[in-house]
Amino acid sequence: MVLCKMLGIPGEEVERFIKWSDDLALFMQDFVVSHVPSKEISEQVRGSVKEIYAYLSEAIAERRKDKKNDLLSRLISDTPGVDGELTDEQLIAQTMHLIFGGHKIPQFVLSNTLHLLFENKSVLDTLKQDKSLLSKALDETMRLEGPIQYIIRHAAEDIEIHGQQIKKNDSVYFFLASAGRDERVFENPNVMDINRTGFRHVAFGGGYHTCIAAAFARAEIVEILKEVLTRFPNIEALYDLEKPTWSSNPTFTGIAKMPVRY
Repeated sequence: MVLCKMLGIPGEEVERFIKWSDDLALFMQDFVVSHVPSKEISEQVRGSVKEIYAYLSEAIAERRKDKKNDLLSRLISDTPGVDGELTDEQLIAQTMHLIFGGHKIPQFVLSNTLHLLFENKSVLDTLKQDKSLLSKALDETMRLEGPIQYIIRHAAEDIEIHGQQIKKNDSVYFFLASAGRDERVFENPNVMDINRTGFRHVAFGGGYHTCIAAAFARAEIVEILKEVLTRFPNIEALYDLEKPTWSSNPTFTGIAKMPVRY
């Protein structure tokens, strides 16, 4: 709903956008973990991508005639492809990425945070009394159970790190989950501690690779968690905390199913 409002898309279209996002996530999960990607899933995603493309093409055309006060209107160029301006195809691709990243990733962050709070009842009780600490709880979730466990980068030139030769164009895997539990950086790294100070996690990236929506995602998730704890202070898990159902994708990791009682 937040994304649709930002993009200027009518609220009644939310369910369609959720389906499109879920289909993209399903394909990405299958593509990462399967030796041979599922033809059935690929065809399903092909249909959703065609629907997204058609929908956004029409929305862009409408805004060229009548600009609105929304993100899509602001990103549309009057001279697409000129002087670095986005072409319509690039804008559609970027918007698809925004739809996926702005839906599935926060979804996993929310579920992972609740899971950690269920596991750490003393932290949960503290947050109920002082919701200003929710941002620190979010940092601990990103450090301990971030939605993206690893990322891939490609070396721009030959480089040596800790005696290991990396050649230009080599693929390099950065395990963010491991960095978040580095005992050389974090005291008691496997403990959820909302009173930590100093160095934080690297889950939002950094430099040129900083998550473009990090500040927005942080504000959005903190507000949602604040409402959950305010409206449902007695919320509790109805699943085995030691054996939760995780998503099958090591790239996008989250609690896939978590029944609760409130």
